[in-house]
Amino acid sequence: MNRRKFLYSTAATAALSVFPPMLRADANGNVSGRLTVYPKQAGPPIAKDFLGLGYETAQLAHPEFFSTGNAGLAGFLRPPGNGVLRIGGNTSEYTFWTPHPSASDAPQSAAPVGPAKGRKPPAIAHTTPQSIRNLRQFLDSVDWRAIYGLNLGKGTPKQAAEEAAFVSDTLGDRLVSFQIGNEADLYSDNGLRSASYNYARFARATGKHFTKL
Repeated sequence: MNRRKFLYSTAATAALSVFPPMLRADANGNVSGRLTVYPKQAGPPIAKDFLGLGYETAQLAHPEFFSTGNAGLAGFLRPPGNGVLRIGGNTSEYTFWTPHPSASDAPQSAAPVGPAKGRKPPAIAHTTPQSIRNLRQFLDSVDWRAIYGLNLGKGTPKQAAEEAAFVSDTLGDRLVSFQIGNEADLYSDNGLRSASYNYARFARATGKHFTKL
């Protein structure tokens, strides 16, 4: 299914049902509308933490990236403040909580991790306690909060619970929420699940994770 087309058609259908006097559709399904703007009338205020920025979970494999030592990134985020840093993406399914890392678990490069499209397995990465402690200091320094991704694709409920407990204890009020898995509709494309993987199986798996958390 074309996701963008689906969202467009859903939005148009919802708008027609909610705003029937403003919108009209012809026999071909084309929608026309009328919008009245009142420039002197203030609208709803934008929340202070509306601003967001997303990174792949695999970025945590390099503990110094989200740390107060990364002056460039901190300088970019500090002026607006109060934003939400989302750490997740498709690499969250291939990044493993590693409380006792070895030398072989260290990343080969400190370069920024680009977005994984979920069409093929990305490289395995490891998140360590030092990464999370540095992340907390970084969030404090820029006055941002975080949404944190957990590994549903290849992880286990036990691993997720242990990681979530440490992240929650360390980030404290800097933690907004957990993301459990990412784009499960792509699991059959990148080898995480069979072609028969559906919503019912996804719901059972996330239910087990939630129970453990």
